[in-house]
Amino acid sequence: MFNHDSFYWINQIEKASTLMTFQEGIVTQAVAQKVALALQQLAAGSKRPHDYYEIQPMLLELTGSEGSMIHVGRSWQDIQATLHRLLVRDRLLYLYYLSLETRKRLLNLAHDNLDSIVPSYTYGVQAQPVTLGHLLLGYEATLARTTQRFSAYFVRLKKCPLGAAALATSSFPINRAALADFLGFEGYVENAFDAAKTQPVILG
Repeated sequence: MFNHDSFYWINQIEKASTLMTFQEGIVTQAVAQKVALALQQLAAGSKRPHDYYEIQPMLLELTGSEGSMIHVGRSWQDIQATLHRLLVRDRLLYLYYLSLETRKRLLNLAHDNLDSIVPSYTYGVQAQPVTLGHLLLGYEATLARTTQRFSAYFVRLKKCPLGAAALATSSFPINRAALADFLGFEGYVENAFDAAKTQPVILG
């Protein structure tokens, strides 16, 4: 669950670019189909490098130079920034899921132990006794704040950098809204400098 590696997400970025460039008339249907088939072959293979510069030659070996046409309006800068967000988003969603599951269990345990008395301590000295339910709700409350932080951070991850290229975007008719939608984002980072400044984190 939510454990996709860099190879998987680079492949998804390539799929999004292929579909977008075809829809915008940048590449022909024949080229798009050739690239789509090549991407399918790569996904089914056993070789899964994490570096885009290793994956790109693998794609071109299957498609010939035509495969590079899906790269128009892109740069390694916006690709790596997009890859970074996808990897972090993937794992943040998993952490969010785990935090909710943990909180649910704590709440259930607290409900079942409303009258269970347990000792409590201050600085190692036994002090006022409390209920186990009260103690567990204290742990749940701290975890709830962490969940809120996840939610706030996720808002910042919902914008897609792809299609911003490196400096001043591109003269090609790049549909950045479509790229964002294909990759599950809710819009795109508008300023190209802002979009491409994120450095990559390679995870699994």
